[in-house]
Amino acid sequence: HYRKKTLRPLTMSSEKQSNFGFSSDELTNRVKLCVYDFDQTITCDHLFYELEGGRQDALHKMSEDDLLKVFGGNARKERLQKHFERVSQNCELAIISFGWSDVIKLALQRMDLHSYFDHTLIYGKDSEELKTAGSKAKCIYAMKKHRKLKSDQILFIDDDNSNLSKATIYSVTILISPRNGMQ
Repeated sequence: HYRKKTLRPLTMSSEKQSNFGFSSDELTNRVKLCVYDFDQTITCDHLFYELEGGRQDALHKMSEDDLLKVFGGNARKERLQKHFERVSQNCELAIISFGWSDVIKLALQRMDLHSYFDHTLIYGKDSEELKTAGSKAKCIYAMKKHRKLKSDQILFIDDDNSNLSKATIYSVTILISPRNGMQ
């Protein structure tokens, strides 16, 4: 089993703070696939709850300011852009979430973060990949097998420890704690 990390912003070095908890070496050399949860990992707040379970129509009604708040504000959005830009240079990015795929895609588009994710690598509870796999861990296993990667070449970042505990044999896992987005 691989070491599980917990991101605690107040104890990170300045390098790790600017990289959302990852050392530059981890981001550029070893990792080939970085899998993120969406709600309370990429976002600070739980978008699904903010939309009261609604989908694209509810998201279209949400103001830009309110959506920006869900993502943690403008400064955090800019940090996310820099983070995804840096990580995506040497690594494939993916999202696996129990939220709706179309809502995730639209939210990323509205926040100008969509270009970092190949839309085929955004798996929500409505995607065939997650339905077939049955869990985030098994979805990661399928991605690992398809890409012929080793477990230490995959990072899985989530705010729910139960998702991470199932994935520790397929990836290096990082727990977002407290549950209010990567800091």
